[in-house]
Amino acid sequence: MDVDHIKEMVNRGWWVPTDHFNERMDERTISILQALTAIRNGSIIKEFPKRKPNPECIIQGYVERGIGGVNFSVPLYVVCGIGEVVFFITVDWNMPREFSQKRKQRRFYV
Repeated sequence: MDVDHIKEMVNRGWWVPTDHFNERMDERTISILQALTAIRNGSIIKEFPKRKPNPECIIQGYVERGIGGVNFSVPLYVVCGIGEVVFFITVDWNMPREFSQKRKQRRFYV
């Protein structure tokens, strides 16, 4: 995947947020401007070329976030599907779990 192509599509307005993306933005107090900024200055950190119906990628970009009245530059992660437009699938301040951590095995005791 080519991040410059994704950025060009976003800059031309060829993007569509999914309902899930909108719900996560509200839940995590992330603005659409922050998500767009993350994509515009970000880079692809993981690709999922075989995902259906469109290949997906995780873009990490830095945005300003106000915490306790102080602004910080922090990473924001946007999962995108790439088709005729860029589909914004989800967004989070934390790296997606499946990429950043191994799942812990659960132990069952009898």
